[in-house]
Amino acid sequence: MQIRLPESVKPLMGRLEAAGFEVFCVGGCVRDSLLGRKPDDWDLTTSALPQQMETVFAGWRVLATGRRHGTITVVSDSQPVEITTFRVDGGYRDGRHPEQVTFTPHLADDLARRDFTVNALAYSPHTGIVDRFDGVGDLRRRVIRAVGNPCLRFEEDALRIVRALRFASVLGFPIDPATAEALRSHRQLLEKVSAERLFTELCKLVCGETADTVIQQFPEVIALLIDHFSPDGMRLHPLPALPGIRLAMLMHAFSPAQADAVLLRLKADRAARRTVTALLSRRDQPLPSSRAGIRQLVSELGVQPLRDLLAFQGALGRETGPACHWLERILADGDCWNLGMLAVDGHDLLSAGIPAGRELGETLRFLLMQVVKGRLPNQKSELLRAATANGTRGAP
Repeated sequence: MQIRLPESVKPLMGRLEAAGFEVFCVGGCVRDSLLGRKPDDWDLTTSALPQQMETVFAGWRVLATGRRHGTITVVSDSQPVEITTFRVDGGYRDGRHPEQVTFTPHLADDLARRDFTVNALAYSPHTGIVDRFDGVGDLRRRVIRAVGNPCLRFEEDALRIVRALRFASVLGFPIDPATAEALRSHRQLLEKVSAERLFTELCKLVCGETADTVIQQFPEVIALLIDHFSPDGMRLHPLPALPGIRLAMLMHAFSPAQADAVLLRLKADRAARRTVTALLSRRDQPLPSSRAGIRQLVSELGVQPLRDLLAFQGALGRETGPACHWLERILADGDCWNLGMLAVDGHDLLSAGIPAGRELGETLRFLLMQVVKGRLPNQKSELLRAATANGTRGAP
């Protein structure tokens, strides 16, 4: 079985092999290639030690940030590629990181330390697929199964509990019963994992194609990340696969303040917090059913936030048909809803005698609202006439 390698990877493998070392593509890039998906990135594993890799890639741009654990990053064809020495992990005292790593000359040892069988796959053009744990079989069976004893895998690294749910959601695979039982029984270990790592995995999980099913099956795990979580009334599948709107759905029964407290604890980014709290604050807001009303709303929120609000309310069972219709008509017809679309600008108003400063800005905003509400046409002559008429400048 042949996998098409990107141009950024071929020369790296070639240099290591020419220097007498084994080298393989490993993990998610092999899995995704076998599934017909485009890998997000390509990782390599090799028998070369870090200092040997640095010698092989002398003259290349090399980042040695993970050198202590056997990883260097080589920039090839403008793409960063991680290359890691075959290794065996030592004990996991904190339930997240190995106390030490030991380099090994054997690829099989390296594959045995990995989390799930579908990720414990290696490939090189010379040897083909290396599959010690029937990961290819699990891809055919469409199942997520831990490598070896699932309890040990989760005790080593508790983040694997959420990663299992993420892979199940993104790939659309069920979780092997023994692996599912182990992740449920070990879920309290998630308390040892940093909030940032949990949030990153949660965002990927909720955007998966079967996120609804996975979360309904493992609500007790999600409840460790989101206090008082309940899957009741949750409908992710109608929503865009974007973290903010889907996180809002996970907390659709929360107040904006409650949701923001959860996101702060998870150290969520500001953009996600803004999206979630904005959607929850407008969860029950009646939607206009007129063209002018939707123009006002899109002027206030912007196109994408309004699309998100309509999708969110629709997933909660609200009537959004008229609002969706008018939004699409407004966009298709090029209705004016922001200052950049207004037929006059600040230079026009200055030329018409409107003084610079606060009054100029207030006049522009006044004219925009008159157009948005349908009280004035978006025509330069009409807008200048309104701007210069007595009593209209800065009018509410």
